[in-house]
Amino acid sequence: MERLGKPYVYTVDINDERALTDAIKSALKEKPIPFVPEEFTPQGMLIRVNMLVSRDLCSNISVWPPPTALQSILAASEQSCEKACEVAGLVCEPSFFPLVNSADVLENLVGCAHGSLSNSTAPHAPYHCTLQSSSLMFSCASRPPPGS
Repeated sequence: MERLGKPYVYTVDINDERALTDAIKSALKEKPIPFVPEEFTPQGMLIRVNMLVSRDLCSNISVWPPPTALQSILAASEQSCEKACEVAGLVCEPSFFPLVNSADVLENLVGCAHGSLSNSTAPHAPYHCTLQSSSLMFSCASRPPPGS
């Protein structure tokens, strides 16, 4: 979560009395901008209520979020999925990674030919189009190393 940090969170060694005092003084001087996640806004509540009342309760298969909600965007160099989505007014949803991790999506979004794709467990493969072979490696917060 890129929102964590000053002025919302101060990380201090509690054994260092001076650092603790400085952090408390600094926190008291801050006037942070309030942040309310969409889930806790009236709009977010209406979205949840809509999903509850429009569910097909006779079906035993429930997929959330629905695949139709997927909006693929291309992040800038050295930018995390989370930051790219935030800039576009979207939310990075890890449950969409299996849908995006396909040759067809990469070909349409980036222009990688099917023949140039390979499976990789490496978190970064510069200048190569790779599919992530391990679903445990999917992350909204990860980003390529600087200078790649």
